[in-house]
Amino acid sequence: MTIGTIAAIIAGLFLPSIALIMGSIAQNFGDSGLSPSDMSEVIASTSKWVALVAGVILVFSYIFFAYWQVLAENISLNLRKIYLKSLLNQEIAYFERMKIEQIPAKMGEIFETV
Repeated sequence: MTIGTIAAIIAGLFLPSIALIMGSIAQNFGDSGLSPSDMSEVIASTSKWVALVAGVILVFSYIFFAYWQVLAENISLNLRKIYLKSLLNQEIAYFERMKIEQIPAKMGEIFETV
């Protein structure tokens, strides 16, 4: 959970830098004193920065999502085990009130909600 949270924070910290890079692109296009070769050099340099920042955001976002997804699956699995254990400890009268086919459907609905 800690690794996923740190990765999410790092990915979030890099998001505003995309806006700053795009702002510099707009500023460079507004500068009429640049020659076409200088403009292409500025665009190439800016493109490299955009690719670098986007790559960092992609990597850290993937780490964040992967770690939190594993955590959610583990929590869901533990809850299913606890629910099934408590279900099996019920009195037999509990099962007489419902059809046996309803139990898996009810479990699916509960854990889809969770």
